[in-house]
Amino acid sequence: MSSVWSRGRSWTAIRVGAPAGVFFGLFWFALEGSLEKAIFEATFFAMFFGGWAAIAMWRAWPGAKDIDPADRVAVARIVDRGDRVADRRLAALVIDYATVIRRRQTRDKRFQWTLFAFPALTLILALTATSEGSTRHAVVWWVLLGLWAILLIRIPRRRARAHTRAVSAETEARRLLDMPASE
Repeated sequence: MSSVWSRGRSWTAIRVGAPAGVFFGLFWFALEGSLEKAIFEATFFAMFFGGWAAIAMWRAWPGAKDIDPADRVAVARIVDRGDRVADRRLAALVIDYATVIRRRQTRDKRFQWTLFAFPALTLILALTATSEGSTRHAVVWWVLLGLWAILLIRIPRRRARAHTRAVSAETEARRLLDMPASE
């Protein structure tokens, strides 16, 4: 996901919003069967979600705007993968971005309950569609509920891995700069 940092905010919005919009469009096409409506919904969702995500990402790492795009990508890759810092001039940036990742994870823990609200609503919609709606709607909602279940199972592992990698990269960067570790 480090490629979201390779250009400016607009690129981030496109890079994050386009896949989300495609998924949302496919969901609407499966639900309604209308290609025109699916394209409209996909476009709207991609613009809304991508724009919101870009603003949130760039606000979380305010120093990113002052960094060369290639260096931003390198720093994000190092932190995302937990790699060693080979270039000493990137070490301070790695520490800064690792801090951003830790702050994001702290925020995510506070709002973790919202991840259960969406599957709960999806379950209600699946049950309603099964008892009252069309077979098509029921199948779409049950498949979506299955995808939510997979996501909820994978999130704790992904968060733990991201935290471990960020701490590892930060530790390496601090060692390179001879700075004490922070937690």
